[in-house]
Amino acid sequence: MLVGDVVQLELLQGARSADDAIRIERSLRNLGITIRKTPDLIIGTYCIAHRHSLLHDGRDFEPMRVHLGLQVH
Repeated sequence: MLVGDVVQLELLQGARSADDAIRIERSLRNLGITIRKTPDLIIGTYCIAHRHSLLHDGRDFEPMRVHLGLQVH
């Protein structure tokens, strides 16, 4: 059986973080915003939930900053 890194990460983090990622994805989708990369969604969700600041170079994080309070450098 092959388990991708993202799936394994979700399993190790537990259901709560997956629920958080789904909530964030849906709230952005309701605003007409689609996050293209699942790993970016998981990383952004983790940073929002734990109030970590994120240094990034990806456009998927900007809507999370603007609409959900993601802290960035």
